[in-house]
Amino acid sequence: MPPESSPRSSALRNALALGVLTLLLANAVRADETTGTWTGAVELRGNYYWERSTRVYAPAVHGELASPDGVLLSVDYLVDAITSASVAAGVNADVRFTEIRHDLGVGAGYEFDVGNDATLLSTVRLRWSEEPDYSSRGITWSNQLALNDRSTLLTLNASYLFDDVRMRIMGGPRMGIYDVDAMSTVEQTNPWDIDFNVTALTLGVTQTLSPTLLLDVGYDFAYLDGYQNNVYRQVPVAGTPRAENHPRERIRHAIYARLAWYLPATRTSLQALYRAYVDSWDVAALTPEARIYQEITDLAQLRLRYRFYSQTQAYFYQADTSNYASEATFVTADPKMSAFHSHLVGLQLTLGLDFLDGSSLGFARGGSIDFGVDYLWQTSRFGNAVIAQMGLRVPF
Repeated sequence: MPPESSPRSSALRNALALGVLTLLLANAVRADETTGTWTGAVELRGNYYWERSTRVYAPAVHGELASPDGVLLSVDYLVDAITSASVAAGVNADVRFTEIRHDLGVGAGYEFDVGNDATLLSTVRLRWSEEPDYSSRGITWSNQLALNDRSTLLTLNASYLFDDVRMRIMGGPRMGIYDVDAMSTVEQTNPWDIDFNVTALTLGVTQTLSPTLLLDVGYDFAYLDGYQNNVYRQVPVAGTPRAENHPRERIRHAIYARLAWYLPATRTSLQALYRAYVDSWDVAALTPEARIYQEITDLAQLRLRYRFYSQTQAYFYQADTSNYASEATFVTADPKMSAFHSHLVGLQLTLGLDFLDGSSLGFARGGSIDFGVDYLWQTSRFGNAVIAQMGLRVPF
C-alpha cells in the first residue's frame, strides 16, 4: 500500500488543486471576451513562516468578479499547516505535530451612484475558520465613499467575530481534544468562558494631495470580550503551576498614517508608514515603517522595506513569574505580553506577465508574479523569524 499522506501535504495539494481549477475557469472566462460583461482576477499565494519552535505553510487562493453595473463578488480560501513543538501549542511530548486550519471567506458588494459624481461601495464579507482547537466565524460590513472624482475616499468598516476555544493535547497519555471548561487542570476560581468575541470599527480617509502625492490616515477600535488566554500555557505561581489567566475584557485603539510620493523622473515610489497603538492592558506600541518601490523595467518592480516595532508590557505581566503572589488573579507567561522590540527588513520582486501575450499562456497577460522574503529580529522569547511569500495574479 502507498504511504498515507501527511495532513500538511494533503492541505497543500488541495489548495493547489483549487488554485489550478480557478485559473482554468479564469482562462475560460477570458476566452469568451466577446460578451464584455464581467471582469475579475484570480490570485494564488504561498506563505511561509519559520521561527525556532514553529513553522507555518499557508497556501491561499483569491478570486474576484465585477459586473459592469456595479456588482462585486469575492471568495478567499487559505490553509494553514502549522508545525510546532511548543508546549503553548498543546504539545505534551518532545515531538513536532502538524495542525491544519481552514479559512474561507466570501463577499458581495454593490457600488451605488449617490449623485454629484460620488459613489458608495458597500460590501459584506462572511468568514469561517476551523482548526482542531479553535473555531472562528465573522462578518464585516465595509463602506467606501468616493468624492471629488475619486480623489477623496472615506472608509467605514465594522466587524464582529465570535470564536470558540477548545483544548487539544498532542502526545502522551492525554492525547485528544477536550472542552476547556471540562478540564480540571485548567479550572479557575471563576469558571472560564470558552467564547471569545470581537467588535471592531475602522475609520479612514485617503486623499490625493497632488498627482504624485497620496495620504492615508485612519483609526481602529476593537472591543475584545471573553476567553483571551492560551489554554495550554502554565504559569509557575508560588511554586505551583497555574493555568494562564488574562482579563476578560480588552479595549484597543490605534491610529495610522501612510504618505506615498511618486518620483516620475526615476520611477520611484517612497512610502512612510506609522502606527500607534494602546489598549486597556497598558500595552502601547509604535510601528514606523519605510518602503521604496523601484521600477526596474516596464515589467519589473523591486520593493525594499524596513519596519521597527516597540511595545510596553501588560500591567499584569511579570518577567520573573516567581514574583506573582499566590492570590494573583491575572497571571501570564505569554511573550506577547512582555516589553520587546523587533526589526524587520525585506525585499519583494514583482514581474509583469505581458510578455506572455501571443503564447499558450497568453491568458495571464496583464497579470503579475511576485517573490518576497523578510527577516525578523525580535527580543521576545519567540526569537528571530523568516517570512517568505510567492504570488501569482491573473486578471480577466
